[in-house]
Amino acid sequence: PARERDPRHPNPHFYYDQEDCMLKLQQDGSWTWSCPRPHVICGFALGNALNLISVLAVYATMCRELKRPFTFPGKPGAFTSIYQATDAGLLARAMEWMATDPRCANQAFNITNGEVFEFRDMWPALAATLGVDVGPDEPLSLAAYLPARSAIWDEVVRSNGLRGIAGKGELLEEDPLAEHAHDLVGADQGGEEQEGGHDRDAGIDADAGRFLDDLDVRGRRLL
Repeated sequence: PARERDPRHPNPHFYYDQEDCMLKLQQDGSWTWSCPRPHVICGFALGNALNLISVLAVYATMCRELKRPFTFPGKPGAFTSIYQATDAGLLARAMEWMATDPRCANQAFNITNGEVFEFRDMWPALAATLGVDVGPDEPLSLAAYLPARSAIWDEVVRSNGLRGIAGKGELLEEDPLAEHAHDLVGADQGGEEQEGGHDRDAGIDADAGRFLDDLDVRGRRLL
């Protein structure tokens, strides 16, 4: 929910199933819970495939190796939708606070950087950070695109002395990293966030700075 007090979204979601199971187990009141609700988590985490920073760096590498522009792969509407991000360090500090402060018992907390951005504003900066030429919108499934070019990635790994997430260099079939990024940039998220009345330009610079700092660290390790 956009606010912690808002009702659940009507669509089924396994997070709700997990929360219902937890609430049922906690009925005796012998322990408490706290639930963090981050948005798009970005930050360096070795071996964590569910990270937009990683997949953008891999995708940019593929574009560079194939000498093609860094096109935006999301669905129509995603390029101009309002997003938020959550820095991994901020999330860690929030979770520590939630776990140690009794006032946080039995509550859920939305955890974000506090600013908003759109990929149409971020994409040129991402391209510059990763050293590729920016391209137009070109909807495609990264979950299919990246594994189909695993031989190129194997050569990148070999020539740069990298180590694959799974202990090997290849991009795996049904790669969760690629699937995660496709979910994030491939959906039009114009609903809850836009209803909040955010000024599109209000938080772009600040949030983009955090995003690009993470991308620079993560991207340099991959590239």
